[in-house]
Amino acid sequence: MVDDCQKRIGIVDDRSLVKQHELGTPDNLGLRSTLLVQGYLFAGFSNGILHKLDSETLEIEQEIQLHTHVFCIEMFDEDHIVCG
Repeated sequence: MVDDCQKRIGIVDDRSLVKQHELGTPDNLGLRSTLLVQGYLFAGFSNGILHKLDSETLEIEQEIQLHTHVFCIEMFDEDHIVCG
């Protein structure tokens, strides 16, 4: 869930549909795609930034600047993800 006015991401509990956490987006840009893999949350943004967050603490562990917008993220195999 994204609050467009504040450009913040709300993490919602999938059972109760209640917002559990909230985090900002880099430079107030739009979130385009997310993927949960092996304890990590990957988040791709409209400026080409890919964040790797710990799924428990939601702390950013790695930030990667890709070429352009990250429109989709998919798991390729156990060791790779693909960003489109």
